Amino acid sequence: WECAGGDLLNYPGNTGRLPTLPGLDDFVGQGDRMHRESWETFLAEDIDPFRVALDHAHGMGLEFHASYRVTAFQFPPDHDHFHYGEDAFYLNHPELRGTDREGRLTPRLSYAYPEMREYVISVLTEVVSTYDVDGICLLYNRRPPFVEYDPSLVDGFKDEYGLDPLQLEDDDPRWLRYRCLVMTKFMREVRKAMQDEAQK
Repeated sequence: WECAGGDLLNYPGNTGRLPTLPGLDDFVGQGDRMHRESWETFLAEDIDPFRVALDHAHGMGLEFHASYRVTAFQFPPDHDHFHYGEDAFYLNHPELRGTDREGRLTPRLSYAYPEMREYVISVLTEVVSTYDVDGICLLYNRRPPFVEYDPSLVDGFKDEYGLDPLQLEDDDPRWLRYRCLVMTKFMREVRKAMQDEAQK
């Protein structure tokens, strides 16, 4: 059950935004408008839909895992209303944007930055410390890549291999392996944070 995507929370928490998108009146589809209106009703009636789903699943004897969309900080048109608002993490953190091979900023946030990984872990930690979930699930099935030609990666690769990744083919196994280390590190950080919460 999706607990969050990027900084949009599907539970009443403190680490991100609720999908009420205040002040936005132009939605791409009726379903998006209804989603916002449903959340306004949930808040007015003091309903936590995440807890309702969790309690119902557990009441049927099912496990309940909180899933998280790792790249849902920014959406392309015509769904870019999801990162609308002054409190949007994507808009407030341009320093965490990805960088392409030509050195241009890309419309995604990069997991190469520790602050990015720390933020996502803070959302997951809030969920597992608030709700009796049976596990978490990170959704990597949309909008890769998760790291690109970010300056820290390019510099680190040069230090380790003595080569400039910008002079290599995109699919050079050394460069791909080096980029993968970021996500391996992230998964280890997630595991440790979740184990620490489980101990509590």
